[in-house]
Amino acid sequence: MFKSLTIERYRGIEKLHIDDLKRVNLFVGENNSGKTSVLEAFYLNMHAVDARVAAGINSLRQMFKFIPDRWELFFHNMTVKKPIAIHSEFDGQERLLKISLREIRDEGDFSIDLSMSEKKVVEPGKYVGWNFDFSLKEPQTEWMTFHSHLKDTVLKSNQIQMNYKVDTKGSPYFVQGSFIGSSNPINDALLLQWVKEQQINKKISKIIPILNNIDPKIQTIIADADGIIRVDIGLGSLVPLNVVGAGTARVLFILLAISNLQGSILLIDEIENGLHPNSQRVLWEAIFRAAKEFNVQVFATTHSQDCLNAVTEVYQKLDKEDFFKEESDVFRMFRVSNRDNVHQVVKYTEERLKSSLEGGWEVR
Repeated sequence: MFKSLTIERYRGIEKLHIDDLKRVNLFVGENNSGKTSVLEAFYLNMHAVDARVAAGINSLRQMFKFIPDRWELFFHNMTVKKPIAIHSEFDGQERLLKISLREIRDEGDFSIDLSMSEKKVVEPGKYVGWNFDFSLKEPQTEWMTFHSHLKDTVLKSNQIQMNYKVDTKGSPYFVQGSFIGSSNPINDALLLQWVKEQQINKKISKIIPILNNIDPKIQTIIADADGIIRVDIGLGSLVPLNVVGAGTARVLFILLAISNLQGSILLIDEIENGLHPNSQRVLWEAIFRAAKEFNVQVFATTHSQDCLNAVTEVYQKLDKEDFFKEESDVFRMFRVSNRDNVHQVVKYTEERLKSSLEGGWEVR
């Protein structure tokens, strides 16, 4: 799991350090405080040797078309003279990603060098593109450096799209994980794929009891031959999932994401989207339970007071049930603020969050 993250010169963030990360982490703050940028920084660091991920990350913000200043939008104050730096501690590793813009020689639209060599001097060329320098340090070893680049010609062709999951399983250089963006909270194609996988592995039954907290009538969920997800709610025939409700679909999608990311990372932007306050409590209980069962670390953002109330109530409920007996201290909330272009983080344990909410203090 991630233990800390330091961001320098990424988007609106000049410098920000976050530590004491736990299994379930919630970032709150005003609009434009940098919450989404923090999630993006995690994702970039997770896939630090693949420049294509960075090129496609703008699609999470509904920016699909190539624009001339697309590169500069990633850099603090759109100043590209100094590289972006994202440093993390993950499962004993130190991971340092530096992103810069430079001219690159004509060696293909995309390349990755995993030769563990010293930093190479690249001869100037006529193509401008992303340059990734990723350094990795395992315990009791020296730093290893890897390189990746992507030309702007690929972006101009609009060939890059952000995927929820990059297939890098087994690679020591990648951290497995998925990113659920706020603008598209449910990826229909991926939801269908995950339902099919759960059917094949006979695991869909594990999710039904959790969904019953939203709708007690749900008996099972299947993907039919036409690629439609259908739900048995006790009627004469199974009905499409969207008939049951968007809230149910949202909870199902997040549950399936966690169950399919065993031992990995899940990033969720604006987790409250499309959910009634009562459903948020169901979702948070599902997240705590599933994250523990499938060994997944969760990072989410919100600016909803209902969401804060829900996660606090759920944590207290589970604590009374001794749910955290085997793994205590599993939750942190971080308030991200931006005052005069200086970013700060205030850390809340579950007890501090509970006291703050009971005292009527503003923690968003």
